[in-house]
Amino acid sequence: MIELNPPITISRLYEAACVLCQDPNGLILGVSRKNDRTSFSLPGGKLEKGENPILGALRETLEETGYFISPSLDLRISWSMFHINLEKNGELFYCFYVVVPFKSLLKIRDTEESGAVAWVKPSVILQGAFGEYNKEVFDGLGIKIF
Repeated sequence: MIELNPPITISRLYEAACVLCQDPNGLILGVSRKNDRTSFSLPGGKLEKGENPILGALRETLEETGYFISPSLDLRISWSMFHINLEKNGELFYCFYVVVPFKSLLKIRDTEESGAVAWVKPSVILQGAFGEYNKEVFDGLGIKIF
């Protein structure tokens, strides 16, 4: 249990889920921001109310990249973290990370969103949105940065 001093009231909870997939060369599946096609992050986004984090991560990946991942795979949450934004009256952001084997991806359609989809170096993901959070995940999972 985490005790905060002074105590904080959580004003809003945001839950999100991301997919981390590396190809055999160590490149990571990334998606760019809609308004900046040079800023890449992991596919993912906010969960729908009551949505399972693994299924949410797979849904977001399909929407953002066009890659289908079978939910029948033995997938699990490999990493999770939370962040309390004190500047926004205690908003709590909780993110789940699902590591997906490269061989399980199946490109079935174009993306539904306007960002770019690319296999990028881990260092590119760290320079994009949420880079500081992704660095913690990469370090924890032993992802080599190049």
